[in-house]
Amino acid sequence: MQLKDEHSDELYVLAKQMVERDPDFAFIRECIFEKCKNRELTNEIVDQVRMVYYAKKRKSGLFKLGIGCVLLVLGFVLTVINYHSNESFTFVMYGFTSLGLLFLFWGLYDVFG
Repeated sequence: MQLKDEHSDELYVLAKQMVERDPDFAFIRECIFEKCKNRELTNEIVDQVRMVYYAKKRKSGLFKLGIGCVLLVLGFVLTVINYHSNESFTFVMYGFTSLGLLFLFWGLYDVFG
């Protein structure tokens, strides 16, 4: 159900700006409610802004997860190649694995956080 108020677009822009500064949705809900005094419109605006915010975080997190997985696989392949050619592989093994794990956990934090 789409509720429309004469100021709903302005309230949505205000809520979006508030989310960019600090994603405290309870505080945003109260600030929007003080401006329009309509609980249903307030809930709808905050729910829309919350969905957009978490969609951006999820997209960013999935990208970071992909980078982490690529780094882990690349580190594994280079480690195996260097091992079989009897070359030093400690930098590759620890460097790529550490970077891959950092990106992996950072992506998981964005996806689930």
